[in-house]
Amino acid sequence: MGRKSKLTDKAKREILQVISVGGSKSLAAKHAGITLMTLLNCLKRGEQANKGTYRDFYLEFRQAEARPDYFATGDRASCRQRGRRSKRA
Repeated sequence: MGRKSKLTDKAKREILQVISVGGSKSLAAKHAGITLMTLLNCLKRGEQANKGTYRDFYLEFRQAEARPDYFATGDRASCRQRGRRSKRA
């Protein structure tokens, strides 16, 4: 049996939270209590895997990375406007 992963559920949540608001990988790793190298190794494993825990985390990480770009473009406001119902007289 191999060594227990340092990438716990709590660590994953911390990392994804920091990344989703535009924080760096280094800051995310620090918040999660792991080294940057550990985070990079986990992401590499996930990128190379077809399925499993590391793959799932890698995909969630990529989504979290995209969030700050989405909010920075102003698309959030246009999405809110489209979602509102028009007032009828």
